[in-house]
Amino acid sequence: MTSTTINRPGYNYSIEITDLLAEQFPELNAKTLKKLDQAATPIIEFAPGRTISFRRLTRDLRGHKGKAITVYPRKNGKRWVELVDAADIAALARTLDDVVEDARVRKAVKAKG
Repeated sequence: MTSTTINRPGYNYSIEITDLLAEQFPELNAKTLKKLDQAATPIIEFAPGRTISFRRLTRDLRGHKGKAITVYPRKNGKRWVELVDAADIAALARTLDDVVEDARVRKAVKAKG
């Protein structure tokens, strides 16, 4: 049961009821799923070959404590699924957003002269 799936640039974001994740993600074993201690878990499904809005991802994960599930499709039709700390994803997204912003500023300064 999905509360809502939100399409974002480069990924889809949803919140799932934790008790129903075993049937949706058979790639995660029972031991891994027991690490989920919250009632609802964020799911981030990345779209390959698409540009990700790191700033938007940071905002989506703001205030979420605990784990999140990341999903990345592979070329062979399977998918890579991992349980990751949501705070780690948000910190990485903030860092990457800063890198992108720095590159934009440098490009603008270089263009001016």
